[in-house]
Amino acid sequence: MAQPNSTENSSTDYDVIVVGAGMGGIYAVHRFVSQGLSVLGLEGAPDVGGVWYHNAYPGARVDIESANYCYFFDPELYREWKWSERYAAQPEILAYLNHVADRYDVRRHIRFNTYMVSGQWENEANRYSVTTEAGEVFTARYLVMTTGQLSKPRRPQFAGLDDFQGEWYQTSQWPHEPVELDRKRIGVIGTGSSGVQVITAIAPVAEHLTVFQRTPNYSVPAYNRAADMRKHKRLAADVEGVWKEILETPGGLILPRAAATPSSTPTSRFSRCSKSDGLSVANRCYPCSPTKVSTPRSTRSSPSSCASG
Repeated sequence: MAQPNSTENSSTDYDVIVVGAGMGGIYAVHRFVSQGLSVLGLEGAPDVGGVWYHNAYPGARVDIESANYCYFFDPELYREWKWSERYAAQPEILAYLNHVADRYDVRRHIRFNTYMVSGQWENEANRYSVTTEAGEVFTARYLVMTTGQLSKPRRPQFAGLDDFQGEWYQTSQWPHEPVELDRKRIGVIGTGSSGVQVITAIAPVAEHLTVFQRTPNYSVPAYNRAADMRKHKRLAADVEGVWKEILETPGGLILPRAAATPSSTPTSRFSRCSKSDGLSVANRCYPCSPTKVSTPRSTRSSPSSCASG
């Protein structure tokens, strides 16, 4: 585990400052260090993981197959880590990121429990000046932000929330200590990605569950299952080739895509894609075609009972 604010030296000037120690930050620190640069990582959490550290709510998992949701920069790393599920859950993803941080010894370059509050380019010094919440100032030639798009939680602005006498939790800031939900009356507000996941996870144990939904979302069956070890072996045999294919694929996901045909209609496409699962549904419903594709109305009015992700 991380030692707060422990870096390999006490310098205040670096070649690179990396903000964030999630999936991107871990790799950035490793990559720059391997190039011989002096690196300082800044992370507000007590340890690595980023969104997968904070989003520890019941049901949290990827909606991209685990075999694709990982690093490809080191073939040996890819071969040695074997996922247990097709769509890995949050604890396993966090364990993977901790494994990577340990394997490449990136923590010694990162100051944890440290929030950046400002960053400014200084023309005369030809460097960035970065100030932390504690008032510390660090400088660097390069400033790399790996904070992602999901790093800042948005507190609900509901009237009376501060006066609520019961327990309330936010998926983006879920406690790391156990939360007892069995046999309780629970209300879930929102049916976005985290809402769908937490609902399906706590419904079997709650005494009563009420879901408050403003706008219905469409979800598809995930058909999660144990990881396919034969597929892992096949991909691990050509990690460089798989990565090349990912870089050349729209969205970076290797998914089956149906070919467009003159006789293809919205109804026939929906019939075909409804037999798919996960994100492959999108590729099968919207094949490669320069023509405009319409979506069957049924996809906008019939949310499924089991969500991908």
